[in-house]
Amino acid sequence: MKQNKFILHFFILVIFFVSITAISAADLNDTGDFDILTDIDDKSYNDLYSEITTANSNFTFESDYKFNKDLDKNYSGGINITKNNFVINGNNHIIDCANEARAFYITGNNVEINNLIIENAFCGYGSAIRADSNLTLNNVTFINCMGDNETYSGGAIYSYNVTLNVNNCNFIDNGGENGASITSVMGAVNVVNSTFASSSDNIIKGHIFLSNSLLTVDNSNFLNTTSKYAAAIFSRDDASIIAKNSKFKNLYAYKTAGAIGSRVISNLTIFGCEFDNVSSENNGGAIFLDVFAGDSVFGSWTTITNTLFNNCYSGFGGVILQLDGNLIINNTNFTSNSAKYEGGAIYTSHADVEIYNSKFISNTLDDEISYGGACYFDDGEVLLKGNDFIDNIASEGFSVYAYDVSDLSLIENYFNNPSDGISICTVYGKNIRDQGNNYTSDVKSFKNTNDFYNFEGGANSFVIINNTISYDELPESFDLRDYGWITPVKDQGFMGACWAFGNMAALESALLRYTNQTYSLSENNMQNTMLKYSKYGD
Repeated sequence: MKQNKFILHFFILVIFFVSITAISAADLNDTGDFDILTDIDDKSYNDLYSEITTANSNFTFESDYKFNKDLDKNYSGGINITKNNFVINGNNHIIDCANEARAFYITGNNVEINNLIIENAFCGYGSAIRADSNLTLNNVTFINCMGDNETYSGGAIYSYNVTLNVNNCNFIDNGGENGASITSVMGAVNVVNSTFASSSDNIIKGHIFLSNSLLTVDNSNFLNTTSKYAAAIFSRDDASIIAKNSKFKNLYAYKTAGAIGSRVISNLTIFGCEFDNVSSENNGGAIFLDVFAGDSVFGSWTTITNTLFNNCYSGFGGVILQLDGNLIINNTNFTSNSAKYEGGAIYTSHADVEIYNSKFISNTLDDEISYGGACYFDDGEVLLKGNDFIDNIASEGFSVYAYDVSDLSLIENYFNNPSDGISICTVYGKNIRDQGNNYTSDVKSFKNTNDFYNFEGGANSFVIINNTISYDELPESFDLRDYGWITPVKDQGFMGACWAFGNMAALESALLRYTNQTYSLSENNMQNTMLKYSKYGD
């Protein structure tokens, strides 16, 4: 009898606990407007699409998702988000695109994505996200997202004619031809408190690529990245860039523009930033601006304030190389930067320059024949006021070298550079205003001319060979290769000098035909005779 009572009491107790569990589960799943996924294992894209489709204005999930090529082939272009004012709460879970797909294709307006990790994305026009409508990202991390090298292919995000807001996001080890992390065409991008870093060798034009777009970067970091051009930000076809309170560190471009590069830009504003160990091989260790690039943008302004440039390097312009436009620098320090040839810190050509209350300390040039240890100015108007030039080195113009500058104003500057050479040198030019400067022992040399010519090597005589070709009838085709009268083909890259390469190749071919000797003539020197920004051209 006692045993039966025990069994009865135990049975009642089990029913009681089951009831409590059911009530608790019901309470936990009562989330108002949010739809929650509760599976622990990874789900497929097909699952994600179905559950987002049935969601209301908000969607939260608790599972990771992974692209399955057998189940999800219809979603390789990403889950299409068509709803307006839709919020996705990732809950710090992962979408793994398996190196075969995009995560999202955004067409609904004002979509917001929070607390999500997207990794291993691979697709053209934004491997992780393509946004054709306004999009806001909060605390989203993009890892190993790669573009497929299509035109405008973006490594992680591609946005077209929209506003993209990026807050507290991380972009890690992404790659792509036009923007490893963000590509914006005819739009606006706002980046706040975000970090960009990549070990990828598949970056061509920086983390952020702009075409006819506006960019604001605030309190963000660009770190440890190598690119062909502009490891941080690259723009073309007219852009406007504002960078505030941000850091650019350990960036390298194996062509031009270590951090920021632009071809055609309306405005560049840099405030309270730090550039440290940023370099490129050719032009502009930190910043390269071809302001007009043959286009019709007028009134372009570059403004740099309260910024530090340390340990930057390039062939020309160790920190900044700017062609055309206006450059204004205020309260900025240039320390221990270097270039190989000209402009240890700054190189400008055909630009109007104003520099106030800034310091140029220990900037140097490497080459034995080099000009402008701190600053090199070619053409334009230049005003230097209240600056310090200390311990800068070059073969000529330790602190300032001005070539054909129409108006040079030196007002209340302090110069303390080696006294065993010329510290301030001007060549040609017109008007010089020298007022209230402290030169200490610096040597200045104004209004020089540069009419010397240099010829190295001897003139070798050669015998003209009669290689006349006669035809009774004109042939259907004629190819110099059939006669061995061509010289090695050279690659002009993007230098825009096909006319120089064509003419020099024709001349080399003629010399080969009539002298039986192969000559390699300099297309660069030929181009320089026509180039606006060369001292030998324009």
